[in-house]
Amino acid sequence: MHLLLTSLLLTLTSFSQNQDCKRFRNGTFKMEIKGTTTIIERRETTQLEYFNHSKILTSYTIEWTDDCTYTLKPKEDTFKKYPNLPKDAIVTARITKTTDSSYTQTTTSNFHDMVVTVDVVKIN
Repeated sequence: MHLLLTSLLLTLTSFSQNQDCKRFRNGTFKMEIKGTTTIIERRETTQLEYFNHSKILTSYTIEWTDDCTYTLKPKEDTFKKYPNLPKDAIVTARITKTTDSSYTQTTTSNFHDMVVTVDVVKIN
């Protein structure tokens, strides 16, 4: 559960002014947190996450609230894998810095006080 929370919090951060965040709305991304690699596939309104090169995935509905901020809501299959996750769980990500091929995000949620900042690299 801690890994899921950490991943969710890291995946969802996106606040910045004058950043080119729109180019990170779709694609395949990689992030590493405490030795755990997460591959993220983001397409339109869906985000899929694979932990440590696993075939087991978690899925989310993504909604962009502004150019550099989005929210993730777990889909039903994710709730089945993590039954202790609150049914109203929302993770919010703010992109705070961008480069040509990566961004830094700060992630929070409505179900935990943890704030996570992580670098995310676009790999495709």
